[in-house]
Amino acid sequence: VTVAYDGARFHGWQAQPDLRTVQGELRRMLRRLGEDGYPTGAGRTDTGVHALGNVAHADLARSWDPEELAAALASLAPGDVGLSDLRAVGEDFHARFGAVSRRYLYAVAPEADPLLAGRRVAVTSLPDPEWADRELSTLVGEKDFASFARTGSNNRTTRCTMVASRWHPRDRGALLELVADRFLYGMVRAVAGSLLRGWREGEDGCLARVLAAGRRDAAGEAAPPEGLYLAEVLYPGETLDPERMERVARIAGLGGPRNQ
Repeated sequence: VTVAYDGARFHGWQAQPDLRTVQGELRRMLRRLGEDGYPTGAGRTDTGVHALGNVAHADLARSWDPEELAAALASLAPGDVGLSDLRAVGEDFHARFGAVSRRYLYAVAPEADPLLAGRRVAVTSLPDPEWADRELSTLVGEKDFASFARTGSNNRTTRCTMVASRWHPRDRGALLELVADRFLYGMVRAVAGSLLRGWREGEDGCLARVLAAGRRDAAGEAAPPEGLYLAEVLYPGETLDPERMERVARIAGLGGPRNQ
């Protein structure tokens, strides 16, 4: 099932005792239907991070009709969780390990807006688009992203393959887009924070230097979570949906694409 949620009132994806999480809510809904399957997500988002297209799977005891199950879950879902594209899959499907890429978008704007405070991050100065694209291009390819992993993360490997790393100017802000086969814990927010720090300090080649350092303390402070969206998770044969970017731009109040 594809899962969308407003991260503002969740303590992230991962189930935690006495805290409201997305995984916990999905498990509660399944239990109401007599199912004890534990939902596994493709992306384990942090507190405050939103999703348009996270994906989850669960092993169920009953052989449900997908439409019947979708309707039952929809009746139990809280207002800040949306479920779509529910389907039966084979036993070899795994939401996390079967994914070939994930796409994140980070929304920034040059001014604060109290009505959009939980949807984007206000910055004092937006990076020049050409400068930002030059910096981000150094991340593309198979690289060691240890510098962008949260300290203390338990990673089997810190190597990831970045498929796309782009800056998209909008009429009232911008979107940072990152697409990779996998992301380390805290990686997107560390990239966003490092890019914004490099622009503030007038540092050319900032992301390349952080990447080469191999240490988290070389990167900038993690950017706030409210600007981050897990836009979609792709499986073999699937392609990026351009509408996801437009939807995030609308949610964050960033307007249409701006000619550079």
